[in-house]
Amino acid sequence: MHYCPTNIPTKKIFCVRSACRFIAQKLGNRLVVYRHKNPRQLPVDCLIEILGYLENDTSTLHSCILANRLLCFLAIRILWKRPFENVYPNNFGSLTIRTYISCLSDEEKQILLNNDIDIPDLNQPFLDYPGYLQHFDCDNFISSIHAWLNGAMIDYPEDDSVQLTSSLIGNMICRRSSGFKDLRYLRKAPDNLILVDLLNYTGVNEAFSKLQRFEFRNSHYADENFTRGWINLFNTVSISTKNLQHITIYLSKKNRDTFQELDQSIIEFIRSQRSLKSISLNTFWRTINSRSIYESILHHSRSLEYLRIHGLSDLPMLFQVLSNCDNLKTLEFAQSWRRDDNFDFGNIIPSSLKINHLYYYFSNSHSVDFINTILRLSSNNLLSFSSKQFTPLIMTTINTYCPNITHLCVNLRPSDLTLFIELLLTTLKLKHLTIQTPYAPRLTKVQLYQLAKALPVSCEYFGIDSEINYSHLDHFLRNCHEKLKILTLHHISENHVNCLESVIAYAISFKSLKEIRLQKVNHNSDITDYQYKKWLNEQLSKASTAPRLTKHPRHHLVHKLKISEAKPISFSYHETVFNSKIINFTI
Repeated sequence: MHYCPTNIPTKKIFCVRSACRFIAQKLGNRLVVYRHKNPRQLPVDCLIEILGYLENDTSTLHSCILANRLLCFLAIRILWKRPFENVYPNNFGSLTIRTYISCLSDEEKQILLNNDIDIPDLNQPFLDYPGYLQHFDCDNFISSIHAWLNGAMIDYPEDDSVQLTSSLIGNMICRRSSGFKDLRYLRKAPDNLILVDLLNYTGVNEAFSKLQRFEFRNSHYADENFTRGWINLFNTVSISTKNLQHITIYLSKKNRDTFQELDQSIIEFIRSQRSLKSISLNTFWRTINSRSIYESILHHSRSLEYLRIHGLSDLPMLFQVLSNCDNLKTLEFAQSWRRDDNFDFGNIIPSSLKINHLYYYFSNSHSVDFINTILRLSSNNLLSFSSKQFTPLIMTTINTYCPNITHLCVNLRPSDLTLFIELLLTTLKLKHLTIQTPYAPRLTKVQLYQLAKALPVSCEYFGIDSEINYSHLDHFLRNCHEKLKILTLHHISENHVNCLESVIAYAISFKSLKEIRLQKVNHNSDITDYQYKKWLNEQLSKASTAPRLTKHPRHHLVHKLKISEAKPISFSYHETVFNSKIINFTI
């Protein structure tokens, strides 16, 4: 994924001029593409902005490295901004550490050799790889060091070797970094090694000074050993920067009424920042600290745009916060992993909310009154609703109070489909609809027919997460007369070519469909995004040669249909803000 240019396999070279034409549509008239034989060099600022759009497309960035020296330099800067995010430590993570080892001074390399750690015979790179890092993922960093040491030592690496190597590389990164923008401490392993080392790295305060996003999630229960290190981390970040925009803190206690000092450090940490835009917390704090926690959130009432609370308690105080955050547009609630949520409203009379987007991840039937209250208070302001729980009572509340919803993502029981159509599909002007159904019972062919006929004229995006075979999908699309632009299928487990044949037939008939998305089902978990994308295009190519399609006068439209991977439905906005799925991490 991220390693030296000399180690990158040869791939199809990326055409910069084509990229310029594509990106120019987004940049307007700021970008000029010259068409004469000797085009003038694009300004570096333009190239940086173009490549910025390709930040998540590592395959294309690797191709840019092979184009010319300037593109090589610019692409490597982007690739090495976040070398420890979403890596497989045994593969790319190990190669990343290998490159960092080559950046160490001769004295630092000798220290490793003196401790029986074999050093690769590599020259000092001409690029400053450590200086490019802006996103530091602690857990993947230490896992990558473990993976590299496994190949650099005869015996299994002891903790002392891991600590020594991580300290040398960590010191180098912090000294040479222009400043981290993103710090993640997402820890599942049974040790506290990373945290202790991190706070002792040379130049760590300067490296933290430009942080914009901070994530702390730990699966271990707070105890005397862990808690002191956690408090030191919160205090260090508080001192180093006041300009954080996004904070996530998730930790566990066996008893919420313990570790008062930990609660206080987090309260002071939140208050220490000038203007947070996003706050995501689980209810870890002591009951007597609820007011202080919520007051620290209220400290950002003018800047806060996204709030996520995992586990509900002290609702009267929570409603006071929600009522006073004027710019809070996205609100998210998730069920406590202990299932000990408290839905007691007390005597408070909540005021109206300005929420535009509401996410709700609960399966507890006792929570229906709570979410209905939020829906009623949001009323005409609510534009999108995503919920793991979707009962007839919730449908009725939306029908009565929330007429402006245009985006729905819901977990729907097949037995409620008729009521769903009657109360919502015939009344709301939906642009985006995603439906997930339980594994059993499945939607029948008749129900799919009813759904196809009931889709609103305004609907441009439709996604379905329900096991559906080829014949049922074909029947659905033949009866779907709305002009969808994007169709997402989350649960196609077989007959992909036949299913895509039906999708292509729909696209040819209505000329509106631009993209089809398929989620990975029954695929090897090790398959890379690049391999899956290649496989999808192969399936689409096979489907386009079906006899009933090739004879169609508008068969040429097949070439305009895009196919891509669909991500699993999460009923959460957290991934959009923090680029990490929080549902999968919860204890």
